[in-house]
Amino acid sequence: MDRPIQKFQTRLYAAIKDHFCFEDGDYESYGRVYRNQAQDGYIPEAYNTKGEYKEVLLDDTNKLQSFFGIGERSQTEATTQVTPVHLVFHADLCKIYSAEDIPHRPDEELRTTLLNIIRHKMGNGFKLLNMETGIDNVFREYNGTRIKSGMKYRDMHPLHCFRFNFELTHHPEDDDCN
Repeated sequence: MDRPIQKFQTRLYAAIKDHFCFEDGDYESYGRVYRNQAQDGYIPEAYNTKGEYKEVLLDDTNKLQSFFGIGERSQTEATTQVTPVHLVFHADLCKIYSAEDIPHRPDEELRTTLLNIIRHKMGNGFKLLNMETGIDNVFREYNGTRIKSGMKYRDMHPLHCFRFNFELTHHPEDDDCN
């Protein structure tokens, strides 16, 4: 399932960067991340080519950040596998939109824009199911995003987090999944 996710992520990254005229470093986009155990629970971590894991929670130096996660249970029929996939976004709304252009919290504008880009860039095998907001919903698989003394990240202006949920139907033995 990494191949279709990676292809989707590559198309999505280019389209988002182009739409918002982002410079290098404005948008950090990760493919599939892992749900790894940490001291306070599970956290999303990306595996790099050096054999190391990097936590992919909010990085406030970026305007936008995203990562793909997968469910822990897939349905299998003959040669087809259906896997739940989620795409999480973290944004600094003030770094993306000007207060002069949009005087209110532009969370709905960002979600609508990204939804339209996703609909045009998602690959074969992806079926968009829904979109979720609320930090508990967005990070339900990653309970380590909370610590005993509070939250590491809050969905309060100017920060915003949300996710899109998909089903990915793929053929694991295919070399060209998408």
